Amino acid sequence: PVYTGFTVPTLTALPKNTLTQTGVYVQDQLRWGDHWVVVAGVRHDRVNNSTAGSPAAKTSATTHRLGLLYEAANGVSPYLSYSEAFTPVAGRDCNGDLLEPQRGKQWEAGLKYLPPERQIALGVAVYDLREKSRSVSGSGPNCVEQVGETKTRGVELEAKATVARVVDVVASYTYTDIDETLEALPENQASVWTKYRFALGGTPGFSAGLGLRWYRSFCKFRFARGLLGGER
Repeated sequence: PVYTGFTVPTLTALPKNTLTQTGVYVQDQLRWGDHWVVVAGVRHDRVNNSTAGSPAAKTSATTHRLGLLYEAANGVSPYLSYSEAFTPVAGRDCNGDLLEPQRGKQWEAGLKYLPPERQIALGVAVYDLREKSRSVSGSGPNCVEQVGETKTRGVELEAKATVARVVDVVASYTYTDIDETLEALPENQASVWTKYRFALGGTPGFSAGLGLRWYRSFCKFRFARGLLGGER
């Protein structure tokens, strides 16, 4: 793109913003019989978000987490999980209002495979993530806006293996069906990482790694006059 006719706006100092978060949580992992594993947790947070010259905004939330996994004798373990998120956000939007905390809910189902007597682990998972008050670029310069509920779904593949006695390999691929409101998130991404473990001067515990990450996304660049899409 060719940028013409842009005038740098007058810069002003932003007021000091203080964000304080206090939380308490309880979590337990239970084993039921020979095959069932349950993870359950609950968390309560209180947030104080204040900006110099304005009254403080106080919010609180209680979030939950629950997961269920079945360990089969052949190494196959299907699972299902549900989790909630509460994330305070500092700063103001384009109208000068304090940003609301970001909230989310995610369902995930997957399958793990640990072959008996083999140093390899395979996994596949699908998820559905719903978020509220996600921050995106605003219509003006250097400001953000918060959007309503967004929906993102994805598929994840992962493999971990020891291909030699001292070489570990981790590979993964993720496809994400991104909500059109969100910006600059990879639609496809893949990575591979290798680690070589060795001894130095007779002392074990050293390792060296090499990795590669690739991603492809559809980026959205927002301007005051409209929206321009571009592929990266």
